Amino acid sequence: QSTVPGGLTGVVALAAGGSHNLALKADGTVVAWGADWAGQRTVPAGLTGVIALAAGWSHSLALKADGTVVAWGNNDYGQSTIPTGLNGVIGIAAGGLTSLALVADSPALVVQARGDQVLLSWPLWAQGFALQATPNLADESSWTPVLTMPVVEGSQSRVTEPVIGPAKFYRLKK
Repeated sequence: QSTVPGGLTGVVALAAGGSHNLALKADGTVVAWGADWAGQRTVPAGLTGVIALAAGWSHSLALKADGTVVAWGNNDYGQSTIPTGLNGVIGIAAGGLTSLALVADSPALVVQARGDQVLLSWPLWAQGFALQATPNLADESSWTPVLTMPVVEGSQSRVTEPVIGPAKFYRLKK
């Protein structure tokens, strides 16, 4: 994973996984190198229009300019399964065995993956919103409240959630 492919130029962003790396080129294509035991560096054929990358332990994510997400690699916990109806994504993150998506209708919700935990933060002006999570974006009824009480730090509310198992998605809902 530390041997950068020869001739790699025009790189605008990088992502580092457990044992693989991803480079986003200015033309919206992706180059990967390192371990490939779960297909984490086998970039899907024809993948273009990429604007952001994220890498987990053994899976990879790409955010396309149209707000859709492409995932590949290990899927033992559903981290590479993109839920039906996931669109309008404005940010992605991956950590360990986790994939996260930030959807445009969640006001200023910031997600950071930290190994087996995720840190969610949002501005105090969004205090009227409830934090919810779901493993299944295709089922509107699957959203449930995140019961951890937020900690107020400065002008932000923060919640740290353990993330072990299936992929989880978060939103702030009025």
